[in-house]
Amino acid sequence: MAVRLDDTDRKIVELLQADGRMSMRKLAEDLHISRANAYTRLQRLQDEGVIVGFQAVVHPERLGFTIAAYIAVKLRQRSWHGFAEGLESVPGIEQAAMIAGEYDAVLLVRATDARVMRDVVLEQLQAMPEVLGTQTMFVLDERPSG
Repeated sequence: MAVRLDDTDRKIVELLQADGRMSMRKLAEDLHISRANAYTRLQRLQDEGVIVGFQAVVHPERLGFTIAAYIAVKLRQRSWHGFAEGLESVPGIEQAAMIAGEYDAVLLVRATDARVMRDVVLEQLQAMPEVLGTQTMFVLDERPSG
């Protein structure tokens, strides 16, 4: 359910998406509000689930993840709950989305090399009883968002 946000709330979200480490003092200055008001608004945005966390954005290759692929997955009818639970044990899944169309899910998977990616696709995903088939699309180049 959508939460009612005013312009200041939206600006808080925008500023923190650009710099999640921004100090409360800097946030308040940029918004032209008091630090107490900025803190209260931020706390409300967290309490209402608008802001669900803060994280470091990393460069995958520098962490050793030299290969990435989008994997489209066809599932057995009414098996997506089991599939979603099974994904918790599959390494390297950066993003998973249930989708509409020819495929039922799409996964962004990162691995240290082609052998590890092969194992994820052939030994783990295709071994799941819910999976009817997969299509792997290797990422050739990517640009960071933001």
